[in-house]
Amino acid sequence: NYSNKSNSGVFSTWGKNKFSYAGGTWTEDGNIKFRSRHLGSFTILKDSIPPNIVPIRIGKNELRFVIRDALSGIGSYDAYVNNEWLLMKYDAKYDVIWAEPLEKNRDFSGTIRLEVVDNLGNQNIYTTKL
Repeated sequence: NYSNKSNSGVFSTWGKNKFSYAGGTWTEDGNIKFRSRHLGSFTILKDSIPPNIVPIRIGKNELRFVIRDALSGIGSYDAYVNNEWLLMKYDAKYDVIWAEPLEKNRDFSGTIRLEVVDNLGNQNIYTTKL
C-alpha cells in the first residue's frame, strides 16, 4: 500500500542494487499496471530527484549539454531560444544533446532555456542569456 504514488514507478532489478525503469500506471483502485517483455524481479521505487543538466558549450554557433537522470531516465527535453522552440540532437550513449544554427546567417543570441523531464515527471530547467 503506497500512500504517495506520485513519482513512483516499476523498476526491474538486476545485479546488486541496480534498477532499470519499466514504467507503470497507477489505477483508481491503488494497483499499478505495467508491461514487460522480460521475466524477472520487479520493485516499485520513488524518483523525486530531477534530471541533471550540465552545459558543455554555449555559444553563438553551438549549444551543447549533458543531461542525465540517476533513476528513471530522461523522458523528454525541449530547448528554446527567445521562446522559439529549437530542434536538438540527442546522443543517448554519451547523454549529450546539441544544436547548431540551421541557417548560416542566424546565430544563437538572447535567452536560452532548456527543460528536461525524467520518466516520472521530475523537471529541471536551465536558463542563460547570450
